[in-house]
Amino acid sequence: MTPNKALIRAGALLVGLWWATDAGAAEDPGAPAATSELAKPVEPVEPAEPTESTQIGHAATVSLRASALGYGAQVGYRARFRRGVGLGLEVEGLYDPEAVLGGYATEHNGFVNARVPVFIPAVRSSALTMAVLVAPGVRFARSVDPGYGPDQSLAVTLEPGVFAYLHATPRLTWMLGVTMPVAIQVDPITDVAELGTLVATGPVVTLGRHVNLFATVDTGGLFGSDGDAGKFLIRGTAGVRIHWGVGAADWTAY
Repeated sequence: MTPNKALIRAGALLVGLWWATDAGAAEDPGAPAATSELAKPVEPVEPAEPTESTQIGHAATVSLRASALGYGAQVGYRARFRRGVGLGLEVEGLYDPEAVLGGYATEHNGFVNARVPVFIPAVRSSALTMAVLVAPGVRFARSVDPGYGPDQSLAVTLEPGVFAYLHATPRLTWMLGVTMPVAIQVDPITDVAELGTLVATGPVVTLGRHVNLFATVDTGGLFGSDGDAGKFLIRGTAGVRIHWGVGAADWTAY
């Protein structure tokens, strides 16, 4: 074999090898990249953050209240859901020196009020929160000195209202609201036991991320029936709220 023929055959072999290698790469261009990706270690996937619809904030309150009509204490729990909608349970114990049960004047009366407040925000911003509050409930009364009247009574109650919360500073919110309490006595007689309109106002002071102090003054007229004349109510309430969960640091409304 002459040198020229040997060179020609070697060149043809090199061209053939180059063409075969290039064709294989064209048929499977992703093979090297895929092999590189598979060689990487698989990182653990972090669990997804809960969506807003599953997040809940919680608050527990303890308060004292007093007025010319009596004095007592209240404990409550409230949960806040998506878009600030709230649902709670409040129980109040109250002593009233004079009251009307079943159409009769009684003395030394004890009341237990239980209600379920539902809080529905209409406006939510960094400066202002406006909301509707509807609180259905029941009220049980028992008298130590009923005289000629019954010694106990039961009433269903409803207290709708509208509230505005002005977020004046990061630590101070001022509340202003109007409520219309209604009580229908169902035992021992059925009658309107209470009907009125009250204006409520007071501050909410943030002490820390999980604690607020609040105070409220309610004023307005209350009217009853069966000898329970109209009364002008001035009532003061002061308490502490402990909150945790979602939005604990900004729970100044509801």
